[in-house]
Amino acid sequence: MGLLSLLGGAVARGDLVFSTQPRGPYAKVGPAFEQVADYLSKVSGEKVVYRHFGDWISYSAAIRKDDLDIVFDGPQFVAWRLAYRTHTLVAMLPPSDATHIVVVKKDNSAIAQVKQLAGRTVCGRPPPNLASLELLREFDNPARVPFIVEVDGYEGAYRGLMQGKCAAALMSNTVYEKLDKDARAARVVFTSERKLPPGGFTVGRGIAPEARAKIGKALTSPDSAKAIKAFLDDYSKGRTLAEPRPEEYKGVENLLKGEFGFEP
Repeated sequence: MGLLSLLGGAVARGDLVFSTQPRGPYAKVGPAFEQVADYLSKVSGEKVVYRHFGDWISYSAAIRKDDLDIVFDGPQFVAWRLAYRTHTLVAMLPPSDATHIVVVKKDNSAIAQVKQLAGRTVCGRPPPNLASLELLREFDNPARVPFIVEVDGYEGAYRGLMQGKCAAALMSNTVYEKLDKDARAARVVFTSERKLPPGGFTVGRGIAPEARAKIGKALTSPDSAKAIKAFLDDYSKGRTLAEPRPEEYKGVENLLKGEFGFEP
């Protein structure tokens, strides 16, 4: 299963396909999601396999075509599937104080506010990544926006900034505080103030109601603390997933307006 997951290849007919948005190389992120797939196979009575995506184009296409049975990803995708595909929210990350920020080198006096990034390079993940979508919404003229230099994750964005690959880095406040505790090397020029729901798990119409209920119950059960520990440590600070609150996602799909293929 690991090799098929790594290659994003075909799976056996009848298998349920579980996936997530691009988060880095398989060696780094795959094992935690394989653990989730194994757990869901046991609790649902269905064979669940993890499919890894290394790029946004392929992932976005799979979302639009409704090729994935179980998905964990950001709120913009969750909301879009709830609004325009027959997906059901079964679990979500617990509340978090993490938010998206943009930082520049502390000695960069040319950039004091986010609007001054128009036409400049920003290390981050390209749209439809949530952080990039939030940043680009700050610019009214589509011809005068930052150019996203693709990197591997928030730490990669910070490293890219420090190495001179870009004028700014798009990352989370929690990662920034970990890497630059005293703000000696970089300073914040933008903080997203929009309150958004967390990422979540949805399941598609190909999953029977009984299996859907089992999956949701298992993901939010205290038993998951051990069964999917690697996933929870990486994405939930070790906390158990929360019960679904689909009403929180209404309207969030609008973040994807203008993104290719995500028309209603």
